Amino acid sequence: MHVITGKIRRAPFTKEGANANGNWKMFAVDLSERYKDKDGQSQYTNYRAVFFAKESMLDWYNEAFQEGKVVSISAESLAVDVRDKDGKTYFTVNMNNPRLEFSQRGDAAPQQQGQNQQRQQQQQRQPQPQKQQQFDDSIPF
Repeated sequence: MHVITGKIRRAPFTKEGANANGNWKMFAVDLSERYKDKDGQSQYTNYRAVFFAKESMLDWYNEAFQEGKVVSISAESLAVDVRDKDGKTYFTVNMNNPRLEFSQRGDAAPQQQGQNQQRQQQQQRQPQPQKQQQFDDSIPF
């Protein structure tokens, strides 16, 4: 199993349609991984996961797959897609049968502020160390 977690840096490609089962929407989500090779040059691995949402899941996926949100996607297998454009070769790793494992909900900034406030409140609520009480720890018999 392969799991990729990352921030969606550009809006996913979407396509909508309808069939006998109702409305559906396709989301093509692109994630990339950047690393430096031994020469210090940046190298990239691009991943693509394609999801199909039925009408009952549209709102869930619409919120999950937004630019700037963090998602974690798993797949049982990967397939490499090679294409040439403008004299350059691009490799994309397609995630076969992807599953959305995690998606960031709401806005990130207010959530972080709320976490900071909670930490401050917890620190204020922690009891101050009291003088150690004496007790008899001898065996009672």
